[in-house]
Amino acid sequence: MTAAALLAGCLLLGSPSARTAAQAEDTLAALVEALDNSATLGQVQRRALLTRSFNRFRAEVAAQRPREALPLARAMHNSAQATWSAMSMALLQTRLGLAEDAAATLREQLARTPSNPDRRDLQERLGLAYLGAGRRGPALGALGRSWLAGSTNAGQVLGALALSAGRTSDARRVFGSLLPPLSPAGPSPAPPWALRGWGLAMVGGANQPVASGLNPVADNSELTQEDPASTSLRATSRPSLTTR
Repeated sequence: MTAAALLAGCLLLGSPSARTAAQAEDTLAALVEALDNSATLGQVQRRALLTRSFNRFRAEVAAQRPREALPLARAMHNSAQATWSAMSMALLQTRLGLAEDAAATLREQLARTPSNPDRRDLQERLGLAYLGAGRRGPALGALGRSWLAGSTNAGQVLGALALSAGRTSDARRVFGSLLPPLSPAGPSPAPPWALRGWGLAMVGGANQPVASGLNPVADNSELTQEDPASTSLRATSRPSLTTR
């Protein structure tokens, strides 16, 4: 009888109804409370809690309940203090029209993040948050730093901003820097909008000389790296019938 009872228990725990009951415990309020008290948890328990919380966060966002998800995002970030949690919270804040709050979240995370690829991603998201707040100057600065660190997304945004402002030579230079070099083996994949942006920048501006320099963050002393556009033939040469 004991063996039968154990078998029945195992089957019950593995059943959909048992899993549903377990998931029901992960209410928003319960997860927020658990995260607020997660400092006493061990590393494995804390990681499991963050995983469950992030899954619930994604479900809330997918169900178009961003306001309900915001307290959970804040609790996750307070517990994790990580790049992924900062960007998740900032993205949600931006969607809710809280662009200044999103920028503050990202600036705080940047202050505690050493020089590594995470800074590139945080600067990229910060630039988008600034754009959402209508702060074009700081947005160009953050996007420029991210671009110089290797973010193709930031480069595409900078190119699009230049194109929308009618600065076709600048747009051509930025988009051109994102295109892969020509190779006898055939073309390499390019970022989704790089080739389209390059082509649009050619329309009506093919005879204009390419600007000698595009420095969207000229007032920022952090920029000491070489402009990536300066190493691209497409970015610095005059368009011709053989260039895209």
